[in-house]
Amino acid sequence: MTPGEDIESQARALREAVSTADFGRAAQSAKLYCQAIRSRAKEVPRPEAARLASEAQQLLEWARRHLSVDRARLAYRLREVQRLARYHPPPPTPPHTWAIRG
Repeated sequence: MTPGEDIESQARALREAVSTADFGRAAQSAKLYCQAIRSRAKEVPRPEAARLASEAQQLLEWARRHLSVDRARLAYRLREVQRLARYHPPPPTPPHTWAIRG
């Protein structure tokens, strides 16, 4: 696999993780993508390295925005569930079989 293909492969993995809101996989994919960009930028002329950096910045900013929205959506759903729990208290615990009535 060429370095350019590796960058594209890592970018694709990052996009897929973000689109499925897989936070852990997105973090790992972002790390691998940045490593691929870093290693490729050392091998190419400065203008090409600047272009790679710009593309990486755009992709990472896109990922950050989408994951922030997904995180906020999950927080909202969690608050909804917590609110519903107030209206449906847990069932009472049955008395212990050793309870003494007196």
